[in-house]
Amino acid sequence: MEPKGQQLVHCPSCGFNGVRRRESVLLQIFGALTLAGIIIPVIGWMVLFPIGVIGFLPAGVYEYLISKKTRMVCTQCKHKFVISTELYKTLKKHLKN
Repeated sequence: MEPKGQQLVHCPSCGFNGVRRRESVLLQIFGALTLAGIIIPVIGWMVLFPIGVIGFLPAGVYEYLISKKTRMVCTQCKHKFVISTELYKTLKKHLKN
């Protein structure tokens, strides 16, 4: 019988099956710069917004199209670990059903 849902991924540290995806730090930083650039007048529009957009686009492309790893975090012990993107897509598919 094939494992389903939360039985697919377990924390390597504590063995708990409650895990969630961790977002990229680069996407968070460049997203914040873009948002600050929109809110702050003049300097934000001329400096922060362009830096945020220029950094956000390549970081997003890398994270979602090129990267073969997905970063996960255990909801119980907060241990951070990496799984393959294929396994993450399988987990996501099983959890939807």
